[in-house]
Amino acid sequence: VAASRRSLKEKTADDKGCIGVEWNNLLMQDSICAAYLDILEDVKKCATGKYDFHSLWPKSCQVKSSCQPLARSFYQTLASGSCSLFSDGNRWVDIKQVVFLEPNFRQDTQVGDISFEVFRLLSEGGKVIIDLPGDVYNSFLEYDLAAAIRDKIYDKRKFFCELFFPNIALVPSRQRDKLVLYVLDLCVQPDKNDGDFDYFIKSHECIPASPDGYKLKCPGQLINPYKTVASLYSPEDQRFPFGTSETFLNSLRLAKLEHLGMLTDDLPWPEVAERAENVLFLSETNGEAALKRVKALIDLLERKLLHEEETPFSDDVRNRFLQAKFLPLLQKPYKFPLHWKGHEMQTGSKITLLSPKEIFLQSEKYLVCCSEPIVDQRMPSVVQKFLCLDKKKATLDHVASQIDVASSINAKSLDKLASEQLNKVCLAAYKYLQEALDSEEVDTEQLRESFRRKKFILCGHEFVFAEQVAFRLDGDCSPYLYQLPHELAKSFDG
Repeated sequence: VAASRRSLKEKTADDKGCIGVEWNNLLMQDSICAAYLDILEDVKKCATGKYDFHSLWPKSCQVKSSCQPLARSFYQTLASGSCSLFSDGNRWVDIKQVVFLEPNFRQDTQVGDISFEVFRLLSEGGKVIIDLPGDVYNSFLEYDLAAAIRDKIYDKRKFFCELFFPNIALVPSRQRDKLVLYVLDLCVQPDKNDGDFDYFIKSHECIPASPDGYKLKCPGQLINPYKTVASLYSPEDQRFPFGTSETFLNSLRLAKLEHLGMLTDDLPWPEVAERAENVLFLSETNGEAALKRVKALIDLLERKLLHEEETPFSDDVRNRFLQAKFLPLLQKPYKFPLHWKGHEMQTGSKITLLSPKEIFLQSEKYLVCCSEPIVDQRMPSVVQKFLCLDKKKATLDHVASQIDVASSINAKSLDKLASEQLNKVCLAAYKYLQEALDSEEVDTEQLRESFRRKKFILCGHEFVFAEQVAFRLDGDCSPYLYQLPHELAKSFDG
């Protein structure tokens, strides 16, 4: 001891050698350390559940310089695995059997406690989970024992990479969501994100999806609920992040999810085709929502097709659209006097949806409505072309059928509105026939033969034979001869 008898002897700067100090160091490294370890072995046998295994350990930050040899020897002995002085509260083991969270991560005020709970839940392989304080951890480092504990440590990156994300399905939702939000916030902060955390979020199904948050999705499988293509989805489709403005619907987090692949204002072509196919299923439960989706779908198609060189479509995608029943059927107009083909296809009060292969544009309405269904949807020309609707034109058979149906009704019994509709049908049919003759698509004799002995010219409120019609008459010669109505005469008088 020192001359004062109040402390151990210490080596001074003037001492070239001090046997007393060296003797003390050897005693502390050997006999005293052994005795200290024996005491700890005895203490653990009578310890209660409130005893923390490390509470009586020397800490490098607290040990006086004269006692440093004891502390160093103590930690060296622990690191060798010869003492079972580590405990999780249930059993005592040596250092070779333990794992622990890196103290700075364990003490994180946001997720430290939750991470430790999940750590205990997910650790496998018979390892004992210990809660190692920062001063103990630092003591191992201070005494050059980092290598001895390196494979025991789970730092932030190792915890999320090797434990949490690969086993995320096993983690209760409350803990899971808090940890995912924590990592997502790390992704938003460049100074705390080395790229690994981006990868963790992007490559794992970890974001709870609508409508209840039970299903987990990767960012690339999600749709931003506040952006354009969200109108093509319902919460039941499980494509929106589930949460509130305080959790997954926070604007900064949504922006990061977009950066990681969440869809916003555009969709890949196969997904657009799938949305078209889905409209039919939606219509069975919500007709109004289905009609809104059709409009949104047509708008998206127009935008994509106008930039087709950037996002070309395949033949398979186009064929899916041509077969998908997603176009609404135009209902029979009020007081339309003729047979309406679409009326046959109407099923009660539900909306009727047909594929592009089955339907005609409204521009062909008065030429085909008696024999073909008509679409009830605005259709930009670029979309018409994509759906091959621009090629679906009335034929001579269609027009002949229209005239047959029109001429079979009692035109005299129609009111003003019905008469106007009938006149539109007939005028459209006559114009078609004239253009077919002018372009020589139809042979004159063939056309004459098709309508021979048929009353198909509408004069006023009745149909008459072609031979009974003149472009100009000075007087009333009915029922033998009729003047062609002014509207018709104006259109066809060469």
